[in-house]
Amino acid sequence: MIERKIKYKILFSLLGYGLPLFVGLLTIPWLIDKMGVEVFGLLTLGWTLVGFASVFDLGLGRALTREVSERMTQQAEDSLWSLCLYAGKMMLLSATVVFFVFEAVTPWLMGQVLTLSSVLVQEAMTSVQLLLVSIPIVVASSLLVAVLEGTGQVQKVSLIRVLMGILIFIAPVWAWQADYGLIGVMASLVLARLFGFVGYLLASWSLLLSWHQRSNTHTKLDKRQLLRSGGWMSVSTVMTPILTTLDRFVIGAMLSVSMVAYYATPVDMLMKLQVFSSALMGVVFPAFAATYLSNTQRTVELFSKSLLLIGAVMFAVALSALTLGQLGLTIWLGESFAEQSKWVLYWAALGLFANALSFVPFALLQAIDRADITAKTNLFEMPVYFAFLYWALCEWGIVGAAIASTLRLVMNSLLLFGFSAWLYPAVRKQTQVSIVLMLFGLAVLLVLMGKMDY
Repeated sequence: MIERKIKYKILFSLLGYGLPLFVGLLTIPWLIDKMGVEVFGLLTLGWTLVGFASVFDLGLGRALTREVSERMTQQAEDSLWSLCLYAGKMMLLSATVVFFVFEAVTPWLMGQVLTLSSVLVQEAMTSVQLLLVSIPIVVASSLLVAVLEGTGQVQKVSLIRVLMGILIFIAPVWAWQADYGLIGVMASLVLARLFGFVGYLLASWSLLLSWHQRSNTHTKLDKRQLLRSGGWMSVSTVMTPILTTLDRFVIGAMLSVSMVAYYATPVDMLMKLQVFSSALMGVVFPAFAATYLSNTQRTVELFSKSLLLIGAVMFAVALSALTLGQLGLTIWLGESFAEQSKWVLYWAALGLFANALSFVPFALLQAIDRADITAKTNLFEMPVYFAFLYWALCEWGIVGAAIASTLRLVMNSLLLFGFSAWLYPAVRKQTQVSIVLMLFGLAVLLVLMGKMDY
């Protein structure tokens, strides 16, 4: 089994993702009841923007984690300060550009693209423009998280993530209860992210200071390597949230913002149950980067055991969602909401299982410095997915969107497994077994779903 040290880090990482989810389960029904479905739909879009703002870091956060982990293993710490400084400058430049681009297009999005009640348009526009302030805050935080994760300080990251994640759900309740309206709710999300940034800065301050004191001249090779890895990671980290969240905006444009709530609420809460996969990969990714060249057997062991753990846990989660999903939605959000959302939940359960497994080959490919493969996979998927998404939405509404998303996630997993076996032959046997088991698991879930009443 995975040794105690890694288990300990995984547990802390899991708590960092999982406890905020529990708070969300408690607060979301209250928010829907008090805000109404349309305003809550805007809040879900706000959560989406804040949650994925880190994709605008040019992929340098993930690349920096890899570089820090490798250099710590090689005891080459004298270049880490200049590396972090350069990455920070590039990331903040990117965040600033993105901020002004979004600031310019927000009036068009709110006024022309999304289907909103006329009384909400101006307030929604102001709220989103305020929320854009979180973009540079989140990007700067991703630099500090990269430093902490690259040095194995998962416990500190998890503690801050727990507190910030809880605030992201609690703060909107307080703002709405205090009658600050939608603008106040969005401002509370910015403050929650600012709290996280300050926490990460304090946690990494002594480490950054020590690197600064031991720093040497930064070479051009370091920059080129970081930019090359980061460039492809950037494409992948930008494309992944586009592929997983833009369906909300398409639904808001083609149907209504209210339908976004019926779609996004079950999907988001179910996908948040991937906390186990995220927690595990947060620990295993630096381990892959540190061992894939020097200790192939160790890498294969981590790859195999990670797949086993994730597969067992997430199949149980998907099975529970199919058998107990409607009941859970009814208890949580009411019978009317459950009727609108249950089939979205069922299809999302299949996608959850397939997507959770893909975390392992995804992490391996990026750790062995083949982020270009994950990026090219996403680029290939995008036109196919959105063409099918448009057609499925026209045919079956939000259930069609869930079907399209699930099929994309299955295709993505198959492609990543295939490329992992090709580019890192040591895991070929493990990938073949994983593909067979994944397809068998999906078949079992489909048979069970076929017995559900529509």
